[in-house]
Order: sequence, then C-alpha cells, then structure tokens
Amino acid sequence: MPKGKVRVYKKDQDGALQFIGEDEIDHTPRDEKIRLFIGDAFDLIGEQKQLNYVRVSDRVSRYTYEISLRNHKDSM
Repeated sequence: MPKGKVRVYKKDQDGALQFIGEDEIDHTPRDEKIRLFIGDAFDLIGEQKQLNYVRVSDRVSRYTYEISLRNHKDSM
C-alpha cells in the first residue's frame, strides 16, 4: 500500500456509513501487515488490580492481575 491516510468507516443501524477514525501509514510491501490506531473508545473503561506478587528467583517475578471492563454504551 502506498504511504498516506487511511480512513475507517462502519455501517450504523440504518446502513449509513459513520466515520470511526483515521491513521497515517508508511509505504507497506505486499503481504505485510499494518496496524492502525483509529482512536480511543471513550465509552469503555478498563481497570486493573494487582492480586498477587511472587518473586520466583532473582530474575523472575510472577504477578496476578484482575482486569475489569465496563461499557457505558447501550449497544456493542
């Protein structure tokens, strides 16, 4: 793909296209993957809570986390 701006749209419930974000990409060779950052989700809230920590050795530690997600939007 050539270098440039990529715009992403999604169909809404009525079938109309809604702009959801855009990003810039560099020249990308054929069959290579690209990543797009199309914005933040303002209606999703994520929280992490550390539950446990164990020092296995001088160079290894083990952590346990609880991850919670809340969606403030009526639909997905």
